[in-house]
Amino acid sequence: MPGEIIRHLLFLGLNQSELVKTGIAVVLLGFLSAALNAQDVSQTLRGKVFHQVTGAGLTGASVLVSGEEIVDVTAVTDERGNFAVKLPAGRYRMQVSFTGFETSVEELLVVAGRETVMNIALKETSTLLEAVEIGGVTADFVPGLQSISI
Repeated sequence: MPGEIIRHLLFLGLNQSELVKTGIAVVLLGFLSAALNAQDVSQTLRGKVFHQVTGAGLTGASVLVSGEEIVDVTAVTDERGNFAVKLPAGRYRMQVSFTGFETSVEELLVVAGRETVMNIALKETSTLLEAVEIGGVTADFVPGLQSISI
């Protein structure tokens, strides 16, 4: 097969010098194409979201990763608080939230050829609510029913 290609190129009027240059260019383009196709530019961003005081993993925490080059990527932590997403190399903003905890926002750099690990400690928050009053009205008196305190 290579002999046929050479004969066709000679038939087109290429001299040996031009033939060698063309052959080298074709081989280099082939190697470059193979290298680009074999290269996986996406990297793994993984980590753990945990309670700042107890160190326990937070199940169901929301992880949102946004950047200029991608549509927002989201993940939810597993039963141990772990998460993992695939991203192309670049700069990102990661927001981690969980009900009852302060939201964490981190800037990060994902580098080609290297896994990025982000472990996030979330701090519990509390919200002071106003007093709640519960009342009820009965239509009829029920014999034997006594008052119940709530």
